[in-house]
Amino acid sequence: MVDTRTNAPYHSKALPEGAILREWKLENVLGVGAFGIVYSARGVYFDERVAIKEYFPSAVSDRADGTTVRPTDSSAEEVYALGLRKFVEEAKILWALSQPERHPNIVSVKSLFETHGMAYIVMEFESGRSLHLKLSGRTDAYRLPSEAEWEYACRAGTKTPFSFGAVITTDQANVRGTVAYGGAAPSMVWRKATTPAGQFPPNDFGLYDMHGNVWECCEDAWNKTDEGAPTDGSAWLTGDERSRRVLRGGSWYDHPRGSRSAFRAGRNAAERGSYLGFRLARTLAPPTS
Repeated sequence: MVDTRTNAPYHSKALPEGAILREWKLENVLGVGAFGIVYSARGVYFDERVAIKEYFPSAVSDRADGTTVRPTDSSAEEVYALGLRKFVEEAKILWALSQPERHPNIVSVKSLFETHGMAYIVMEFESGRSLHLKLSGRTDAYRLPSEAEWEYACRAGTKTPFSFGAVITTDQANVRGTVAYGGAAPSMVWRKATTPAGQFPPNDFGLYDMHGNVWECCEDAWNKTDEGAPTDGSAWLTGDERSRRVLRGGSWYDHPRGSRSAFRAGRNAAERGSYLGFRLARTLAPPTS
């Protein structure tokens, strides 16, 4: 996969590793998006790992002195202020859902604070793997799908580039509609964000959003080809680059060709972003006679 995103310079605007935000010491950048940067951090006075989201709308702001984030110019001030208000509202909603007892499907918000004129949300840290273990309470119930399982589920018995045919439009999936694939004219709809699950028609297996929206992480380590892959549908955990995971399905940001049923990509397992996600599979016991 060719990375066409502009996140590299955005990463360079992040606060440095070791920076102190109140009682938290930043470790590394987990992900970047259009409206913020998410860091991994640990407590300065206690050993607790958290995720900290910083309001940083990349299109209308910059880090003025290495610390403070400000609108790029006077014309950006209104958009910047509106975004900040929405950011704080989001934090307050998440905080309310965390109190007095956390909603089981919501990452707990520990605090919301401002420093250097910026707003930060401190959240509990949950990796995809630890989240599925928390959901299941056991290691063999919920899990990431293998790459073979994912493609089988995506195709739903079809052999065309997409489960619904040879072309894709933004009426069928959340993809970048400013470019075309498969002979279809560009729809010119680019939502520039994720959409709620189930907004588009399902495939013949009744599964939603297998194409577009977010790249979905599989259990498999990244291998450039399928030569030597397991033939029983299980995950391939050895090979070329075990620190990278297979991603399938494409995203809201990328060219529609990346959303084809057969398209493969690989990313570092530690990478985070608004274009990345996962789908859980569940191992069911065979029916008893």
